[in-house]
Amino acid sequence: MPIPSAPPSSQRLDINYTHHHILSFNTANISLQNPLSDQIKALKLSIVSNSPGMLAAPTGGSNDSIPPETALSIKAIIIDGTSIQYDANSLSDPPTLSYKVDQLEKLVYDWDHSAFIKIDGVGIPLCHWKKMYSWTRPKVWKHIKDQWTKYKFIVEAFKFYGKEEFMETVTVGTSTELAASPQKPTITGISEALRRRRNDRNKRDVEEAKLEYDSDEFSQFFSYKKGGRKFVMRREQDVARLYRKMKNVKVYWDEDEEAVSEGEVGMN
Repeated sequence: MPIPSAPPSSQRLDINYTHHHILSFNTANISLQNPLSDQIKALKLSIVSNSPGMLAAPTGGSNDSIPPETALSIKAIIIDGTSIQYDANSLSDPPTLSYKVDQLEKLVYDWDHSAFIKIDGVGIPLCHWKKMYSWTRPKVWKHIKDQWTKYKFIVEAFKFYGKEEFMETVTVGTSTELAASPQKPTITGISEALRRRRNDRNKRDVEEAKLEYDSDEFSQFFSYKKGGRKFVMRREQDVARLYRKMKNVKVYWDEDEEAVSEGEVGMN
């Protein structure tokens, strides 16, 4: 009679680990506007981002209007070699900024080195605000967009020309405000003068392009594709930018205009 084999001996493996995560759960906040499912999603976000979490949705403040799908979207950005993760809740409201003409060099410095807002102790320079707020807090970005864009245009011009040539450029009197007070230009007046200079340059380059190329050549070179169809460029800035690219001429605003150009612009 065969001897039955002994059952395999069971083994137990105990693993001890420490997981430190602070959570608070407030059932009083569960409602139609703040259902349990949304609170659980917030918990998942907190665990993924490895930060102290709170299952209750935040109340009060400017974050009230943040859509759940936006608030739960974790973004990342590299600041001076350090990878920073953030979401709509960790990205605080930006301060209101104001610069005078005698603070232009400070504005240029702050553009790349300021720390008016911080995430995990890391300062976020002004130059990164568009990327961070437009992606994560679009309503805040809408509020600061005009001022930020004005500062960006001034900073790029200042870097392109250098301080001395920059001041000569913006005090030529191309703006009504500057002409009325040429000795005391304002930030708004400087922005006006720079934009007028950009528009004048674009017009001149478009005229040169039309003189250099006949109508058939112009339609061939200055066109873009959209939806599988080919269109001749209509916007002055698109034609001027492409013409400068063909001539290997650079101006500081072309890269930004390319980002918002109509269609797929390029030589064919």
